[in-house]
Amino acid sequence: MREGPASGYENQETVIPVPRDRKETVEPHVLPKYQKRVPRFNDQIISLYSLGMTDRDIKAHLEKSYTVEVSPELISRVTQGVMEAVSDSSPRSGGTSRLRNPRR
Repeated sequence: MREGPASGYENQETVIPVPRDRKETVEPHVLPKYQKRVPRFNDQIISLYSLGMTDRDIKAHLEKSYTVEVSPELISRVTQGVMEAVSDSSPRSGGTSRLRNPRR
């Protein structure tokens, strides 16, 4: 009976040289530089929120659809940030926003 990995290599380390990007020429693909959240993910949260889903409903949907764990606080921060941006740029007085969730 053969012991150890099928390849025959045991306890060997492999060093992969990774060049540094000192001139910042590489643009990240998944998360843009200086961003904390993925814009497309934010758009998904906003879309679900505008349909009247609660933060916890959105959390459950994202966990089921994308198999990621998100907190209700994250969803709340995203929706709150958008609501603030909309109310700041809104010409209407009173700071009302169209993104109000009637179920809250």
